[in-house]
Amino acid sequence: SDLGHVRRDAVWVATESGMFERSFDYGSSCKAWDSNLPPGCDESAEQTRPAWCSQSWCFVDPLHCNAARASSTWFRGGRLFYSYETCGDADLFRKDMKVSALRGMQLRFAFPASIRPWHYKLEDGRWEGIMWQWLNLLKDQAGFELVERNVTSKNNSLWDACVEDIYRGLLDFCPTASWVVKNRARRAPFASPVLWSDFRLLVRVKLDDRQDGLMQAFSPFSGDVYLAMALSLVCTACAFTCLESAMDEHASTRRARQVHPPGAAP
Repeated sequence: SDLGHVRRDAVWVATESGMFERSFDYGSSCKAWDSNLPPGCDESAEQTRPAWCSQSWCFVDPLHCNAARASSTWFRGGRLFYSYETCGDADLFRKDMKVSALRGMQLRFAFPASIRPWHYKLEDGRWEGIMWQWLNLLKDQAGFELVERNVTSKNNSLWDACVEDIYRGLLDFCPTASWVVKNRARRAPFASPVLWSDFRLLVRVKLDDRQDGLMQAFSPFSGDVYLAMALSLVCTACAFTCLESAMDEHASTRRARQVHPPGAAP
């Protein structure tokens, strides 16, 4: 059966280390189901016991569960899904399984080009950069070996060429910062993004001919600019009007004094 060999009171699971017995209610609720059980979590592995042994998890219905989940590794067939997040824990089991699968492997890689700060060559020919440091950290933790290759595919873009080499089976991965575009996504899977580029596409709004002609007369300024200009003109006009009135009043006063000097009879 895809779900294991079932007895009345137990379930047998097939792992890389062999067949192991589990209780019939295994994974039915949030609990540290693998604590003190083989493989990897029993007393014989006390010194190397992974963190997921003491974590709580349960099987979930993928159609009704929004939490992070994954297909069961020990119950093959893709019918059972487990979740640590549902029980408040991180899925360290899946991470540990991936690391174990990489241990001892030789992985072929290539950098498309020397580009700072991601991966660039020093004067002595050694690689340096963010991606190179990350790659070596991953190599040390997972225990795999790196084998460098050169990009062989002929393409206008070295990044497209690197993806093409993965598609052709010449490389295992290209550890670089690359845009995920359709032609690349069809040739090779991508890991989680390391950064986002906030691109904006500016599209000219097409107006009818009459509106377009009217708007061109007011280009290139926006309506707010024209409003500010109009208010400025109004304020300037008011200031000049007030100044002109004051000057007229002053001139009238001077004329009146000239006609009727102070102390003269009316």
